[in-house]
Amino acid sequence: MINVGICGARGRMGMMNVESVLNDTALKLSAALEVQGHPDIGKDIFTFLGKPAGGVVITDNRDTFLSACDVVIDFTAASASLELIALAVQKPVGYVLGSTGFTDADRTKLADYANKIPIVYATNMSVGVNVLFALVERAAQLLGGFEVEIIEAHHDKKKDSPSGTALSLAEVVAKEFGLSLNEKGVYGRKGMVGERTKDEIGIHAVRAGDIVGEHTVMFCRDGERVELTHKAHSRKNFSLGAMQAAKWLSGKKNGLFSMRDVLGL
Repeated sequence: MINVGICGARGRMGMMNVESVLNDTALKLSAALEVQGHPDIGKDIFTFLGKPAGGVVITDNRDTFLSACDVVIDFTAASASLELIALAVQKPVGYVLGSTGFTDADRTKLADYANKIPIVYATNMSVGVNVLFALVERAAQLLGGFEVEIIEAHHDKKKDSPSGTALSLAEVVAKEFGLSLNEKGVYGRKGMVGERTKDEIGIHAVRAGDIVGEHTVMFCRDGERVELTHKAHSRKNFSLGAMQAAKWLSGKKNGLFSMRDVLGL
């Protein structure tokens, strides 16, 4: 069995990941990490699922946490993730990274760390979303000259905007169109912005209620529109994708991988 440690174990995604590990016969929950000062430090993670104590005590000691893991699953925050990965390369352990909000400089660091340990990094671990990436890539190849707009919607607690998934979708389009997203990305519109330029890529964010996650990519021209949409109804799909990534990653020595690598897309 693969020993798995969960970062941010008492958060929404953390608890979902804990439950998913416990339901997967190929995986064993071996460690649970939380931030210093969290009120649940020292408590058994199993008890928060209504189960008898299982011997996995929530810790804020990163070294203790990493020593218990073969693979880490991390859906926390970019800055915290980078700090932990810097320690993980010394163990070493595999790393499934679903945090978002990374800068270009952060991604350069990830690539460097991946020379030492295997990392699956995805802005979205959902199998369906990663199929969407492949479909958008193919659509962009076939629909050159179409105007592209991307609309994403999430719950009102999400901190980053636009979503990492929306940015990844925009990068897919930009690459196939031979464009630079830094130059052609337009993030919302307000006021007298003038007519749309032909090759700009519009990206728009909605934040409301408890929307888990929705992404739509529109390819438009006069007289017709093609829309590709993915809607997440629960966070379970992200968690199940992370479990698949953890099993795929086990035994690999190093490298920076995506969910498309995991899924063979």
